[in-house]
Amino acid sequence: CKETLMKTKAMTLLTLSQRAWEKFWETSKSPASHASNVKKLLATLGKGRDIRKISTEDIEKACNTWLKEGASEKTCNRRLAALSRMLKWAERRRWIERRPYIERFKETGGRRRWQTDEEEAEMVRLLEEAGHPRYAQFVVFLAETGLRRGEALGLSWDNIDLDEGWIRLWVTKGGTPRSVPMTAKVFNLLVELSAPGVAGDYYGPWVSVKPSSFTDAWNAARKKMGLAGDSGFTPHCLRHGFASRLVQIGVSIVAVKELLGHAKIETTLIYAHLAPKNLSEALGEFERSRNG
Repeated sequence: CKETLMKTKAMTLLTLSQRAWEKFWETSKSPASHASNVKKLLATLGKGRDIRKISTEDIEKACNTWLKEGASEKTCNRRLAALSRMLKWAERRRWIERRPYIERFKETGGRRRWQTDEEEAEMVRLLEEAGHPRYAQFVVFLAETGLRRGEALGLSWDNIDLDEGWIRLWVTKGGTPRSVPMTAKVFNLLVELSAPGVAGDYYGPWVSVKPSSFTDAWNAARKKMGLAGDSGFTPHCLRHGFASRLVQIGVSIVAVKELLGHAKIETTLIYAHLAPKNLSEALGEFERSRNG
């Protein structure tokens, strides 16, 4: 078997991912989510990487890169699961002799970190002071829409309906299109960005926002805020903040689920404990029904 492997032409990670896509994910329930994971694996490990030479150390370095970019441990685990499935299949097909050990993160169900109003305002101020006004606007946009960073970065002007005040998302992580209404702040921001002569953003509002550069600017501002050791204070906390505030003001969990684009209600239920008023009102209704 080893001799057969040695004579086999080297397969790249790109080729393996294309074959795995056709076999496992193309007709799955959430192809967009799988596509996102595979795309990130290719970008980090390299499209031309010989799959026989992918080591545990390479995978650990990739994880460190993702964490520095602001990915959660849960997101890293999804990417690792995709890589593990591809390499396990490659091992069975004898394209590799043995797949490397892949250690996944232990996920905790602890409190989701979200930004306070003061932290958000300070982040915006520091980004503007550092010469990143577009990044500051991007922070406001994420906080006011609850969009995933990747969803926001992928927006084109065709996705934005300024006449009706809606953002239309056709390709999402959950695989289901959704629409998100604009707040007045988001509407005014997009009107400003859509004005003729706004350099670098002819395709969409956030074309000039480069993920790695934005993460570096965020981390630099976070350090100035005295939050360098707060690993939970990432751009993704803006999405948690959006959801948390909605629940706290009494918006139904079902509506929050639709706005966030969660595939399962269980994902949205992590915010349910933030609605004590709703629970009190529900218990009051129960008590009144019992007392006639």
